[in-house]
Amino acid sequence: EHNDYSGFEAQPSARLSWSPHERHQVWLAASRAVRTPSIIDHDGKLTPIIISGGLPIVFSVFGQRDFQTEELLSYELGYRIRPAEALTLDLAFFTNIYDHLRSGEVGGFIVETSPTPVHLVIPVNLENNLNAKTYGAELASNLQIAPWWLLQANASYLRVNLDPSTDEGRDPRFQTWIRSAQNLPGNLTFDVMARYVSRLPAFDLDSYVETDARLAWRDPDSGVEVALVGQNLMRGSHPEFLAETRHSEIQRAVYASLTWRF
Repeated sequence: EHNDYSGFEAQPSARLSWSPHERHQVWLAASRAVRTPSIIDHDGKLTPIIISGGLPIVFSVFGQRDFQTEELLSYELGYRIRPAEALTLDLAFFTNIYDHLRSGEVGGFIVETSPTPVHLVIPVNLENNLNAKTYGAELASNLQIAPWWLLQANASYLRVNLDPSTDEGRDPRFQTWIRSAQNLPGNLTFDVMARYVSRLPAFDLDSYVETDARLAWRDPDSGVEVALVGQNLMRGSHPEFLAETRHSEIQRAVYASLTWRF
C-alpha cells in the first residue's frame, strides 16, 4: 500500500494449516499490519483543554512532520478438534508486537498573543515513543444439541504490556460468553446470550454480567421478519469504559424490528 505520508507499506500475511486426522487441525499464522499517519499526526493542531484565569492556560496537541507509521507484528497458533459429530472445540494462542505507537510528549511552555487574550500554551507533541506487546488465548466451542438447537460458548484471556506502562488496565483481562440459538415451531427463533467482562483497573470499573435476548418470527414465503430484542437486561445501566472528560453508561434497551428481504 502507498500513501502520501509514509510512502510504501508492506503488509504480508502467511498461513499454514495441517490436518493429521479428519477430526484434528493445527494452524499457524504470521502477519504485519500498519496504521499510517493521518493529517492530524503530521500537521494537526487540536486544543481540547482551556483553563481560564488571569493568564489562561491552553493545552494544545501538535502533529509532527516526522511522525512514523505504527507497526504490528502478529503471531497465532491454533488447534481445532471435533471429538463428536455435534461438538467442535477451537483453542487459539496469539501474541502481538506493536512498535512506534502514538504518544503525547509535553514540550516547553509558549506564550501566545494571538488570538487574544494573551495566554500560555502547553504543547503536547505527537511522537512515536510508545511500544506494546499483547498476548493471550481464546477457547471457543459449538455444540449442536439437536437439529433445531445450537449452543455456543467462548472464553478469552488477554494481557497488555505497554512501554511505558502508564495506560495498562484499560482492557478486560477475561471475557466469556455463552449463546443459545433455537429454531422453534411456527417459524420462530429464540436466541439468548449471556456474557461476563472482567474489571478495568485503570478506570476503577467493576466486572459485569449481562444478557441479551431475541425472539423473531419469519415468513419464508414473503421474506418478512418481526423481532423483539432485549439488550443488557440484567440491570438498568452499567459502565463499560471511561473517557478522560466524561462518564457514560450502557442502558437497558428493548425494541421491536420489522425486516423485509426481497
